[in-house]
Amino acid sequence: MAKIGCTLEEMGRVLDCDPTTVGRRFGAEIATGSAHLKIRLRRQQIKAAMAGNITMLIWLGKQLLDQTDRNRTELTGKVENPGALSAEELDARIRNLLKKAGYAVEADFDRAGRIRIPAAAEGEIKLS
Repeated sequence: MAKIGCTLEEMGRVLDCDPTTVGRRFGAEIATGSAHLKIRLRRQQIKAAMAGNITMLIWLGKQLLDQTDRNRTELTGKVENPGALSAEELDARIRNLLKKAGYAVEADFDRAGRIRIPAAAEGEIKLS
């Protein structure tokens, strides 16, 4: 019965016996029958895949070859190196992005190129 995939519960009902008794007394035979079922199923899956069943090819690739679905994101447009920008250009771009996001930021550079942020007015967010 294990060769056709019956559970211990089903075997017990057919044999009019408690399922735990079936498992305890026939454990080795059940394990062998289950192994035969798995081999037959795998053989049929391989046959289906080799016959061109795309779904089976994908599934077996994931199960046996550790293949996965991957989402690929392509970036388009110009990519710039931010290190190539001057401090003023970088500051202007950051201010523009913050403005688009709805933030108002007032900051200036000192002579050493460090950002100088004025004290925040009441109710404003202070950047640190």
